[in-house]
Amino acid sequence: MSGKVYAIDDYPLQVGKNCMLSCIRDMLQFFNKNFTESEIYFICKGLRFKVNLNSKAERISDYFRYDIYEYIIENLSQFFHCGVEVQGSLSHAEIKRLLTDKIPILFIMDPRVVPYNTRNLNPTGQQEIHSAVLYGFNDLTACYMVADSTIADDTGFIHCDKVTIDQAFLRNHTKGFLYFSYIDSVPIHQHAACSL
Repeated sequence: MSGKVYAIDDYPLQVGKNCMLSCIRDMLQFFNKNFTESEIYFICKGLRFKVNLNSKAERISDYFRYDIYEYIIENLSQFFHCGVEVQGSLSHAEIKRLLTDKIPILFIMDPRVVPYNTRNLNPTGQQEIHSAVLYGFNDLTACYMVADSTIADDTGFIHCDKVTIDQAFLRNHTKGFLYFSYIDSVPIHQHAACSL
């Protein structure tokens, strides 16, 4: 594809139960590390969030500290001998560089603003966070390509889908990013070349 449109070929996507862990599972599967979501849960030693109890925010989701997932980073890093990078923000140029280097990027946002979310969720004071993965971009339509493994409706049915999100929307609503810089002590760009 041209420099204006790019998607990681055959990015894996399967339905999950927890958005963060299923995103990590799919990202690892892309790098030929085949583990179940339950196994990722145990590798990460559970799923926890840090909360800023002194926050004056109205919404509980804004109390979460999205920039530090030390336990996920530490446990994934030790188990897979990998580098897990967490960024509060990434420029469009940085996102394009990572994606064209075949590095999928997990992003975090409030599920109430996700454009393809059809749930009438979250009464006041019961907000959540949601994770999905960027696997491509289209500058001609100003969109990112997104793989979401946990799209739920109000009946509790969960499905997965590959969708698009407007680039400006993502830039304005994302709380943080997570991606792998190396796996098995090998830089990702070399790892991707070896697995072809």
